[in-house]
Amino acid sequence: MNKYLKTNRIPAILASGAAIFATSQADAVILAQYGFTGGSLASSDADLLSTASDITSGAGATRVTGTTAGGNGYLDIRSNVPTTNLAQAVTNDVSFSFTVTPVVGETVSFDNLTLLARRSANSSTRGFRLYSSVTGTTILAENAALLPYRTNNPEFENSGFAFTLNNFPALQNVNGPVTFTMYVNPGSTGTDARAVDFDNITLDSVPEPSSVLLGGIGLIALFRRRRD
Repeated sequence: MNKYLKTNRIPAILASGAAIFATSQADAVILAQYGFTGGSLASSDADLLSTASDITSGAGATRVTGTTAGGNGYLDIRSNVPTTNLAQAVTNDVSFSFTVTPVVGETVSFDNLTLLARRSANSSTRGFRLYSSVTGTTILAENAALLPYRTNNPEFENSGFAFTLNNFPALQNVNGPVTFTMYVNPGSTGTDARAVDFDNITLDSVPEPSSVLLGGIGLIALFRRRRD
């Protein structure tokens, strides 16, 4: 093979590397995903570099799973003590939690949290607030006055929320377990069925640049060395 052909392989390698890099940046890795199908509280993610726990509830919460008329499962959080604002939700531990743990030797960087949320009925102020075990009292996400409710959103239409987590340094390049706790204000007396419903809770991470790209860079250097 002549020198001209060897030299002209370099642009092709560069193009391939750029494509790999773009793909790795665009394709988020799902670290935890809860759809509550069949009442399951387990994550359905398939990430091999971390594990996500089942959802557990706080001492002040009554956890119920339901199914919409369209067959979609959801999580229904009620309070077993009077809770009419988010401060009381935190004090009373009206909450649910899950933990993401990287495998040994790996790190994860949390990027986005998306979810569906609605009130069980169009009455009383209701909302949610998210904290994590590594960010202390810093509020990661909040909606203090939810508008959607079951009657006008029977399949969680117009109930989507998205929160960015990559601007919290403590949630980047984490090599140990992180517990996320969602405090819920169901606007409840503690004896009624008022609730906040959740579905499709998804936590993702943008992966580091592909190791394949790094290998491509190495090949470029090798071609250059041989050409010279």
